[in-house]
Amino acid sequence: MDEPELRLHRSGRPLLHRQFDHATEEEPRRAGARARQDWPRGRPPDGAADADEGQPLAYNKDNQEDKEPLFDTVDTLRDTLRIFAELVGGIAVKPEAMERAARRGYATATDLADYLVKKGLPFRDAHEAVAHAVKVAIQQGVDLSELPLATLQGFHAAIGEDVFAVLTLRGSLDARKVLGGTAPQQVRAQVARHRTRPG
Repeated sequence: MDEPELRLHRSGRPLLHRQFDHATEEEPRRAGARARQDWPRGRPPDGAADADEGQPLAYNKDNQEDKEPLFDTVDTLRDTLRIFAELVGGIAVKPEAMERAARRGYATATDLADYLVKKGLPFRDAHEAVAHAVKVAIQQGVDLSELPLATLQGFHAAIGEDVFAVLTLRGSLDARKVLGGTAPQQVRAQVARHRTRPG
């Protein structure tokens, strides 16, 4: 991410060495949660609903009290979209760095658990087996995909040669082919869909 482009929206909090201040991304996330809380399931919040209860069939001045959460939500959405439109323009995509980052932290541990569940294990047993696998991988300083098959089979006999297709980043992405998922074809479909939307 290009730092000068984001300076406009920084909070001014002191930075640790080489650490970005992510308030630009964090604060809209919290504001969005508040906006959703304002309008749960498409209805006014409890305070606004209470203001509308028990009224006679005539205009009441206290009806204006149900407008505040609506106006707050509109303001929050408008400001958040404006900030993110500027933020996205300052992003410099570095695919190699993104791939290196994605390989850290044993992100495919969930895929190994899903693999074992598809082999018939209860999830609690799959979770335990994966926990042991990750522990050994950490001790050896390697990724799960770099553990030998014999080592992986030591965590559960159901693990076969096909596990290595699951433990790659590409395999992890491809496994999520549902609408809105991370599979490349799903991402491309969403990009194409939004490019054709007006405005």
